[in-house]
Amino acid sequence: MKVLSAILFVLGSLMIKSTVEGAYIRDTASDDSSDVGTLDSKTTVCLGVCNPRIFYCPEHWKPTLNGNCWTCCHEDD
Repeated sequence: MKVLSAILFVLGSLMIKSTVEGAYIRDTASDDSSDVGTLDSKTTVCLGVCNPRIFYCPEHWKPTLNGNCWTCCHEDD
């Protein structure tokens, strides 16, 4: 019974860890957060994907190099 409890505890911990580290979308409007949310600023939304090589992006999205990672970004007007 103790072994089963330990196994369930480990599996539960791994599930919680993977949920916390899940995919996310990053909003990179500008380095200065003072203009975020204004109507006259452009907003760039990038997928939370890190690929070491350039890859295909959907229509209206463009491949963007972010540090060592390639991702897809979309700029809202």
